[in-house]
Amino acid sequence: FKAISFDKEGGVLLKYLGKKAEYVTSTLEYHYSLETVDDIFGSNKHFVELYESIISQKPEVWDTLLIFAGEILQHMIQTYDSFETEKLISALEFMDVNTIMGPLKFSLDNVMIDLEVISVQSQNDQMETILPTRKASSSTVIPIPTWECR
Repeated sequence: FKAISFDKEGGVLLKYLGKKAEYVTSTLEYHYSLETVDDIFGSNKHFVELYESIISQKPEVWDTLLIFAGEILQHMIQTYDSFETEKLISALEFMDVNTIMGPLKFSLDNVMIDLEVISVQSQNDQMETILPTRKASSSTVIPIPTWECR
C-alpha cells in the first residue's frame, strides 16, 4: 500500500484527478522548500542540493522521513556513544536538535514535540502552502467551490 502522493506539485493526485483536485487541502510534515537549519546537513536547502546531486530529483516526503529517522538515530548514538537500547531511549529525554524537518524535542513520554506541520491546497494546478501563514505562498480558498464549478 502506498498513499497517493500529495507533494507541493500535487504529484499523483493532480495527475489522476486533474481539475477535480482543485482546492483539495492536505497537510505535510515536510517540503523541500522549508527554510530550516539542520545540525547534520547545515540547512534543508543544502540537504536538497545533496539529494538532487545523488538522486536527480527533489526529495519526496516518504524518503525524507527515512532520512529524518536516521538523523534522530545519529543524534541518539552520539549522545551516549552507544548502541545499547536503554541508553538510546534515554537519549530522547535530552534531545533538542535541528533537523531537515525543523526543530525537534521529545516529551518525557518520548513523544516528538515541536515539529511544525504545513498545510497545502491545490490551486490552479499547483500545490500552494496555505498554513502556517508566515510560510504561506497563497491564501486559502474558502469556501471551496462546488464540484460543478471546478
